[in-house]
Amino acid sequence: SMVLSDIYIGFGPWTFVTSACMGLVGVISGLLIRRIDDRVLTFVLVYLSTLIYDVLTSVLTFSVILNGPIYVAIVNLFTPVFIGIVPYPMGPVHEFSTALISAYVLPLLKRNEFLRVIFNG
Repeated sequence: SMVLSDIYIGFGPWTFVTSACMGLVGVISGLLIRRIDDRVLTFVLVYLSTLIYDVLTSVLTFSVILNGPIYVAIVNLFTPVFIGIVPYPMGPVHEFSTALISAYVLPLLKRNEFLRVIFNG
């Protein structure tokens, strides 16, 4: 899905970094989340995995590929982007919204008979 989105956004050195990191986080999260039924714990695990993904992709893309300082990669992740005159903190909004949606949607998906096979393995 990351490669397909880059067809529309544009390919670059970040394509390989984001795809590999998303795959790694997806595998690890998939193994952990199938055994958890608590929404609060789901929220915390998804929040942490999204935070790790954001920091890892920022550091690898900016610092390793583009040879920028690591602290700039991390600070930029949490620096608000202004949309008009409204500051929009990209990193925290990404982590919180992903965790919140996952905490409410995953239990619904687990109840679905079609997806029960996937989650119960």
